[in-house]
Amino acid sequence: MMTRLARSSRFTQRTGVALGALAFAALVPASAAAGGGGEEAVAELVAVKRVEASSTRAAEGEVKFDAAHLVDGRPETVWQPDARGASGLGQWVRLDFGREVAITGVEILTGAHGGEGAEDAWCDTARPVGLTAYGDSGQRLYFGPGGDPRRLTVSTPSGLDASPVTTRTLTLVIRGVERGMLGLDDVAISEVRVFGKPGAAAPPESGPVTCDSARLQVLRAAVIEACARRYQGSRPKAECTALFGQLDYCGEAAWLPIEAAEYAGPTLSLSIEDMEQPLPVSYAVTFARAGDRWTVESLTCRQSGEPCGLAQSLDPDSGSDPDRELRSPELCKTAKGRWLKRKKKR
Repeated sequence: MMTRLARSSRFTQRTGVALGALAFAALVPASAAAGGGGEEAVAELVAVKRVEASSTRAAEGEVKFDAAHLVDGRPETVWQPDARGASGLGQWVRLDFGREVAITGVEILTGAHGGEGAEDAWCDTARPVGLTAYGDSGQRLYFGPGGDPRRLTVSTPSGLDASPVTTRTLTLVIRGVERGMLGLDDVAISEVRVFGKPGAAAPPESGPVTCDSARLQVLRAAVIEACARRYQGSRPKAECTALFGQLDYCGEAAWLPIEAAEYAGPTLSLSIEDMEQPLPVSYAVTFARAGDRWTVESLTCRQSGEPCGLAQSLDPDSGSDPDRELRSPELCKTAKGRWLKRKKKR
């Protein structure tokens, strides 16, 4: 039986147009600038007009964890979702640029940075090791650790500068988490830097809804928001995590296309069958229209007639669940030694 979705608080913050572009000038990645020979840069740090998040951890005294910290140009401030028990999995943040932007580079600083004891702060704090980003038209970008474990970089076959993503908003969803030395519930991101140039809006869509349709992205966003609310206090389960896979990798899906007339109605129901699992899995999602957006009215998952289970592991690509072991990147070895000494003194 479906439980009623609890409404979580949503943090919205307007920010200034200039976000410390001069301070970041030396940090622009090579992919965001033109080559040598005195050529002008073709991309710059993009100003963010509005930031929206699925949840925000309550302030502790003077310390706040607002989503606007992601674009304030100060790595020592962080966004932390209010998702204790879920370790931040499935929580999201949406950047609105206020105009169409052709994104040519994205850099994400994870964990806590800056200030006294900065290395210990990063090692102490849980941080994302996997993120998926969605553009308005269903474009998807996947982020993982690069050469520096404190940064997540986008993984694309040809690079963003070769194939820019044009969108007005970018929604980042936490898919994998690595525990810090102090636990899991304080997962944090300190900065998101987007580089790009002005882009042109896509023409209005018509006809059936397909996998790469902007209209399917509206439905996908509704599922992302509903799952973040449902699993704010516990790790997302199969009806959300496995369904995301069906929505993301839908090129030859039997449940597509959706007829335009059906999409234009006040409600929409999707029945999705996943026959690639050892046992067939079926998902049923009912959407209700809310202006130009959709909300999820019900979402169920059944495997061989029984409700789907299996909570998501923290890092789905790691082969073992990181909450059962204290992993120590190279830069955390000295911090881990100090942490163990503090623990022995208690």
